[in-house]
Order: sequence, then C-alpha cells, then structure tokens
Amino acid sequence: MAKSSVELLDSLPTRAKLFFNSCGVKQTFPFDTFEHTPNQNYVIQFIQSGEGYVFFNHQRYQLRPGTCFLVAPGDSMMILSSLNRPLTYGWLSFSGTDVQHIVQNQKSFSPNYIFNSVWLETYVTLIDQALKFDKSPQPSQQDLDYLMTNFINTFITDTLENELQPLSVTFSSYAQQAQHFIEQHYCEDISIANIADAIKIDRSYLSRLFHDQFGMAPKSWLIGIRFNRACQLLQKTNLSIAQISDRTGFNSLCVFSRAFSKIFNMTPSDYRKLSGEFAQNQHQTLTLSETLI
Repeated sequence: MAKSSVELLDSLPTRAKLFFNSCGVKQTFPFDTFEHTPNQNYVIQFIQSGEGYVFFNHQRYQLRPGTCFLVAPGDSMMILSSLNRPLTYGWLSFSGTDVQHIVQNQKSFSPNYIFNSVWLETYVTLIDQALKFDKSPQPSQQDLDYLMTNFINTFITDTLENELQPLSVTFSSYAQQAQHFIEQHYCEDISIANIADAIKIDRSYLSRLFHDQFGMAPKSWLIGIRFNRACQLLQKTNLSIAQISDRTGFNSLCVFSRAFSKIFNMTPSDYRKLSGEFAQNQHQTLTLSETLI
C-alpha cells in the first residue's frame, strides 16, 4: 500500500518530502517499562499526562506533561512510568529519503534533544484528529497532508528555550544486572541482600549504584515491578485477588491488599472493576499508510 507523502514548504528552506507511518496514544500501566529498539523511522513523542523517566544513552531525564522529544533511527531508549502517576503519551512516526533536510537544520531534531513543549494541546488535538480517521471510510490525501504538515511544523517551531538537562547519572553494569534480576525473580521471596549476592557485590554499594542510575532504591524498583504485574493481571485475567497476590511475590493477601489500597487509593477489586474502561482506551493506534489504497 502507498504511504502518505507530505511536503513541508512553509517553515523549511528546502522542500522535504516525508512519509507518514503511524501515530497514536497510549495509557501505560503503573510502573510500566518499555524500550524503543533501533528502527528506520523517526518518532516524535510527547507526554500528555503522568510522570516518569526516559533513559537516553546513559542519561536520565524526568518526564512530565508537555515533555517532548525525538527518537531517531538507530536510537535505543527506555521509558519508565511512575507508579503513582502512570504516563499517557502520544507519538507520530515518519520517514523519508529527504528527512535529513530537517534533521540537519533544526535544533529540535538534534540527538537527545528533550524539552518542555508549549504546544501540548496542539499535539493532542492533532493526534485525536488522526485517530478519528480510523472511523471514517477513507481519509482524503488533503486530510493526511494537513495533519502531517501541522504536526511537524508545530514540533519545529515549538519553544526551544526549555531544554531539559539530564539528571546526574552514573551508569553501572551492576545496576543493570540488578534490574534484570528483579524482573526475572520479582514473584519470589527475594531481598536486596539476595540480589547483591546473585551479582556478587556489596549490598550498600549496589543500593548506591542503583539509585544513581535509576533514581530509586532497588527495593522501590522491586515493589514497582510487583504492582505493575499485579495491575496487568487484574485487568487481563480472571485470577482471584489471592492468586494475584501470590504470583506477584507478596507474602499474604492482607499485605497485598493493604499496600495496593495505600498506593492507588482503591482496593484491588475496585481497580479490576475500573480496568474495563481503561483497557478500552489504553492503546489507540492509526497506521496511516494502511488507510490509503
């Protein structure tokens, strides 16, 4: 199928033909972690609500509503959603043989350029318009051109005075090993001492390295992963609350329910009742190339 081809003429000194690949919006689970693996497309991302971190090339940046950044082909990164205020983010993916015309001349397309946008509502509106195309028989070429042009031009002309500086980060392979160990063994009765022993490092030293890299203690990461998996099981399965408590590493149903209510201000049962609406709106994607014949 053909892709939507858009020419940006107004804000660029040269003609730049781009191909609109996809766009969408996603609500994350509490403490979701997800990675962008290197690919051939450029992806503009903006944070609509919630908080978290993005890890770019051994640097950590804090994410808040309005944070905007570009993921270029070949880039790898990880995003961590807050436990208490999970992220909702939108994105637009594009490519094109002439995209270098933009990348070479616009600061907003510089590697690792992350800033606080003043046009958040505009990005949200444009993505909402795109998602409505999915409900129409077939969007016109003019509709696609308008959306693509406005989104890219907004990104280019966005206020670039609010560049975010990376938080102080000391990258450590030990911290990485500890993270992987937690994600593999979170359902077991493990302690920070167990983690330190597994990767053969002093417990206090591990805690310091882990906090420097991820901005939290290993125990906080363990708790976050357990609640992340619990929330997913509550939404996606019919397992009992007791079974979910057991599968996510909590010592007892009472401990799990009390901790869950303290963090989310609702019981696990109430969360499950609300999760149907959450699931319906959690992930909306439109691949615009597939709307054209």
